[in-house]
Amino acid sequence: MAETVEEQKEFLSKTLDNNVYIEYDNISVVVSKSMETKILLLWNGFDADWDNWAFTRTKRRIEKDLK
Repeated sequence: MAETVEEQKEFLSKTLDNNVYIEYDNISVVVSKSMETKILLLWNGFDADWDNWAFTRTKRRIEKDLK
């Protein structure tokens, strides 16, 4: 996901209000950029809303647990 945000960085930076929608299997992700980057994850009735700090923290924890 972090790679996708990096890939879309130019688009997200064009104006103050841009969104990128990504769908992978049955997971939907919306990356929005206004004053900061936010990530919304929708999956099987579950939704999570992360700012960049919370996403990075969650990603680190998952990567640590998978080692």
